[in-house]
Amino acid sequence: MRTILGWISIPIVFILGLYFLGVGVLGMIDGGEMNVPLLPFETDNTARSVLIMGIVVMFSAVMAQKNSTIARLPLMLVALAMTLVLVTAFFRSDYLFAGMDGLKQYGWNLLGSFLLLLCTWFRLRTVKKTDGLGL
Repeated sequence: MRTILGWISIPIVFILGLYFLGVGVLGMIDGGEMNVPLLPFETDNTARSVLIMGIVVMFSAVMAQKNSTIARLPLMLVALAMTLVLVTAFFRSDYLFAGMDGLKQYGWNLLGSFLLLLCTWFRLRTVKKTDGLGL
């Protein structure tokens, strides 16, 4: 069961990376200035940051297919970063929810990020022990 949950995390993260990539490309076409209130940073060119984030997320999903703990670590770090961004958004004073529906959507997103973090943990830990180091 852990192996299946670990494998599920790869296409989910890859699709999320494609989403970030698409949003970044659309933002670049529109001029690069985007307002993404969930992100804890603002740059002069937020679209470029989201585009780079999409590339990194997709790269981590591709690397997670290898049978190496080191190659699977970026997938875990991406899931951890997404979860931390959602957790810190709740405590930031500048992030506002759009009523009760916005809070419910945030709760579902937070639950999904915790499940993704759990699945990436399973993916990180299910390495065939071929050489003793899992490399």
